[in-house]
Order: sequence, then structure tokens, then C-alpha cells
Amino acid sequence: MRDELVGAIVITIAHRLKTIIDYDRILVLDNGKVAELDSPKRLLQDKQGKFRQLCQQSTDWPLFSSFLHEWEAGEQS
Repeated sequence: MRDELVGAIVITIAHRLKTIIDYDRILVLDNGKVAELDSPKRLLQDKQGKFRQLCQQSTDWPLFSSFLHEWEAGEQS
């Protein structure tokens, strides 16, 4: 399905963070107001960010953490 939506705007209300971890941009709302808007990579790298906090509370944190390590290794190359 993701191939069919290339170039489209997709709005997803996610209950499982790993369903959106490969999206281009993630919008995080807090009490109905925009709290964060950026790529998953940048949001995960923000140690004080709300998205990262949500990810850390998720059972999928080991997966998200592995993405962080991969991205950081790629930046050092």
C-alpha cells in the first residue's frame, strides 16, 4: 500500500508508533496543539522531545533504539 501512496499526503492517527516510524514527517499533538513536527529521525534524536518519550514508553523501544544507533553510525561514516 505504501507504494500506491507515493506523493500523497497521508494523515494517520497512530496507536502503534512503529506503524509511522518510516513516515517522512510526524506531527505530535499535545492537548490539541502542535508540540513537534519533524522527521522520525530528528524526533527520536531529541532527548527532551515528546515523540522520543512516547517511543521510550513503548514495547518497541528496542527497535526504535536500534534505528537511532544505525542513524548515528551512518552520520559518523
